Amino acid sequence: MSEFEGFLKNFDTAFQKAEATGFDTLPDGKYQASIDRIYIAPNKSGELALRMELNIVNHADYAGRKVFYYKTINQDFIGYVKADLQKIGIEPEPFSKVETYFAGVLDEVIEITLKTGKPAANGQVYQNLYIQKRVGELPASPALPEKPAAKKSKTVHKNVSAPAPAVGESAAFDDLPF
Repeated sequence: MSEFEGFLKNFDTAFQKAEATGFDTLPDGKYQASIDRIYIAPNKSGELALRMELNIVNHADYAGRKVFYYKTINQDFIGYVKADLQKIGIEPEPFSKVETYFAGVLDEVIEITLKTGKPAANGQVYQNLYIQKRVGELPASPALPEKPAAKKSKTVHKNVSAPAPAVGESAAFDDLPF
């Protein structure tokens, strides 16, 4: 038995009945997207690549959809990497410290263009993502309307909320599986 077989057994029936689903590529065009994650990771051949997970924010039909940016970091593409980093507001000096700038652009909104290319030699069609410019910060959630003032009562209520967890600790609800 493999490490996960016992857990996966819970899904045997659902898997058999499920229809295969997925997302098609988004239509070519301009979109605004927030930067949900930015990091450097190796690709299949072992070269490092700049990667971003972006969330579409301004489109009625596609808001919430994820798109992914990927650019190999090598001598051939370093100029493209530099241009894209500058477009999102990162100008590291030296480049080796680039990761220290990533937290500063999370939730920033950027304008991107998606363009479907011609079929590759393997017959697969890829959609390219081009960073156009930084737009700004992700808009704050709309404020909730204030509740009407409560009627005055003679009963005194004490605040019974638990103290906030200390730095480095997490509240108990952080362990929920969703």
